[in-house]
Amino acid sequence: MHSMIPSFDFSRWVLLVKQHWIENKKRYLLSVGAAAGILSMWFFFMMMVNDLDPMEDSIQRGTYFFLLFSGGCFYASQFFRELGSRSKAINYLLLPASSLEKLMVSLLYVVVLYFIVYTAIFFLVDMIMVNFANAFHSAYNTPNANGVIHKASVVNVFSWFGIENAIPFFLAAFFAVQAAFLLGSVYFERYSFVKTIISLFCLLIVLWLIVGFLLNSLLPHGSYMRDIGTYRISSEKGEGDYLIELPLVIRKVIIALFQWGFPFFFWVVTYFRLKEKEV
Repeated sequence: MHSMIPSFDFSRWVLLVKQHWIENKKRYLLSVGAAAGILSMWFFFMMMVNDLDPMEDSIQRGTYFFLLFSGGCFYASQFFRELGSRSKAINYLLLPASSLEKLMVSLLYVVVLYFIVYTAIFFLVDMIMVNFANAFHSAYNTPNANGVIHKASVVNVFSWFGIENAIPFFLAAFFAVQAAFLLGSVYFERYSFVKTIISLFCLLIVLWLIVGFLLNSLLPHGSYMRDIGTYRISSEKGEGDYLIELPLVIRKVIIALFQWGFPFFFWVVTYFRLKEKEV
């Protein structure tokens, strides 16, 4: 009788991490160089087409998040690509490691290391290109009416549009979408990236229909205020609006579940999907 507790041996997991690095280090190093090259060419292109403010804040933020999401999701969708080939899938499933250990390896590389390495590359290239842009404009641009030459600066990409505490929301959204693509790499044997995009699109439509039609038909006429824990009911008799607010603790729990629950949900489903393939 098999134990229901997932097995995890740290020393065996470390060996699995090392094996993955040895098998993929060339591809990873080339990807790091490619990411740095793409960022450099993009920022240089923006300097050529935007003489007044080539490294404006919105360009830096937009570039960071676009490549973070697109690159991270594509990488996640390719992590378990061995499962798409019968011969490679057999070799992978025969590795002396549990499903939990294989999942933890994927989370280390896809979630933790990708985010750290990509962010480091972005800010390194960003600092270089900002200094280059300032030097270029100081030499060729003329001061404005006040005698000031606009200088670019490295922007905090996690303070978009002045949103307070924006980092958790952006990271939660990224990790949730990336986790869905990681699940897609296990669930779909071929074209996992495209099929995951289609699946997420269909899921969003279903959620939109549920929220837009079902909840609106059940709730009284009104709108949410600040977050999903505060609802304002609009009075039809002109007597003023009514505000319904859940207790603070319940509101925080609900917001935390919506914010961080999706990544963990997809990771758990990925684990069971891996376990099914090994049975």
